[in-house]
Amino acid sequence: MQVEITEQKNNKAKIAVTVPATEVEKYFDQAIKQINSREKFEGFRPGHAPRKVIESKIGTDKIHAEVIKVTLDNTYPKALEQAKVTPIDRPKIQVIKFAPKNPFSYTIEVNTFPEVSLGNYKAIKIKKPEKSNIEVSKEEIENVLQRIQKQLATYTEKKTAVKKGNRVEIDFQGFLKNVPLEDAASKNHPLVIGENMLVKGFEDNLIKMKPKEEKEFEVTFPKDHSAKHLRGQKVKFKVKLNKVFAVKLPELDDELAKKVNPQFDLKKLKEDIQKSITKQKRDEQEIAFKSKVIDAVVSQAKVEIAPGLIEEELQNMIKEVSSKLIQQGSNFDQYLKRINKTKDELKKEWRKEAEKRIKTGLVISQIAKEEKITVPEKEINAEIQKQLLQFAQFQPKEIKKLKEQFNSDRQKKQIELTLKNRKAIDKLVECASKLG
Repeated sequence: MQVEITEQKNNKAKIAVTVPATEVEKYFDQAIKQINSREKFEGFRPGHAPRKVIESKIGTDKIHAEVIKVTLDNTYPKALEQAKVTPIDRPKIQVIKFAPKNPFSYTIEVNTFPEVSLGNYKAIKIKKPEKSNIEVSKEEIENVLQRIQKQLATYTEKKTAVKKGNRVEIDFQGFLKNVPLEDAASKNHPLVIGENMLVKGFEDNLIKMKPKEEKEFEVTFPKDHSAKHLRGQKVKFKVKLNKVFAVKLPELDDELAKKVNPQFDLKKLKEDIQKSITKQKRDEQEIAFKSKVIDAVVSQAKVEIAPGLIEEELQNMIKEVSSKLIQQGSNFDQYLKRINKTKDELKKEWRKEAEKRIKTGLVISQIAKEEKITVPEKEINAEIQKQLLQFAQFQPKEIKKLKEQFNSDRQKKQIELTLKNRKAIDKLVECASKLG
């Protein structure tokens, strides 16, 4: 494989790669095998269809796309290693020339590590909180028991007027200056009167309403409301009450405990809740201590971050938020409208956080280098198996494809980097904890 750095400046590198025709043919065979194992071909057992059948059924374009993917997955990490370039983010890869039985050429553009001055990070000492100081109040245990009661509650539909404690299902639409609000509308929305899950004052207007009744009322939004455009505004709501339910909570007794765990009585359930809260607090304590150590190390380090890196991190942050919004049934444009901001205004707000994230990543990676941290292959493979098991719970049909992705050199390198950084953080925490 021929590898040449064609450009390297401002913490960026461009690399030209040419893969010999003989190697491309090897990856062609590998791509055919992968397609053969995951696709069904009538008249043939899985994985046993002849190449000609696969080519005729799948089509040249799809096969070539698979060959390109397999070739890049296998050659890209080796090309970076050969060029002695360490990227700090995902590369931009551009295919220059691809044709069967010919050399395959492509370019890689990556952001590379800028120079990082760590300072004397080993001298940082921070007192670690004592685990024995963790306390769990009776109120915290009672709150969990109340949540369990609500989860196990039974509902009886009523034709009577709404009163406090009832569960209702409503349709509602909010209007600001007679303009419908996208983020203030819902159908068959469940609500328990008295829990105040919507804006303050909303639920009070539902009391005494009867099923199928419709009503209009105004609610003034608080001045510190999360949606900037609604702060202090009077919003008119049109509401239709669909259903009313009486809520019956189970008694806090041994029977309730057995519904949570057949081996529990109420005393045992309370003990288990106390252990869970204690563990959660310990975990939070550990995370807070790690953050304190990392912040101390990062604050004394010096690193110049190229503007391109900051912009890329901002785009990553937008993608993260977009992904969460999609899971919630919304999207980024609706979110911007809800908070009354443009994408540029949001990026300006996030800029310091983006810089901090980049600097933290660079510092931790540099410490991993300084400490000569390595990750054995068995640990990489164990992490792959762990992640595959997690994905299998949510995407069982995609498991074959995921196995292929995880076993690529590119993905293994990414996992190796993640594990190195984890070990570097553990090293920092251990060092900072030793007060001497």
